[in-house]
Amino acid sequence: MSQPTLRVVAGGEPTDEELAALVAVLAARGGSPAEEPRPLRQPLPPWVASGLVKGTRTKA
Repeated sequence: MSQPTLRVVAGGEPTDEELAALVAVLAARGGSPAEEPRPLRQPLPPWVASGLVKGTRTKA
């Protein structure tokens, strides 16, 4: 079993330097590559899109 990379030590508030070092380590570690973000707007299903075509009757 490997040693933990990050260890929490009780002792109050971190100094600015300690906090900056922690942020730098976590930022450098990065993690897995980010996935491609899904677009918020998805294409409409054809039956919905057909009702949006100008000149199409939607009421009987």
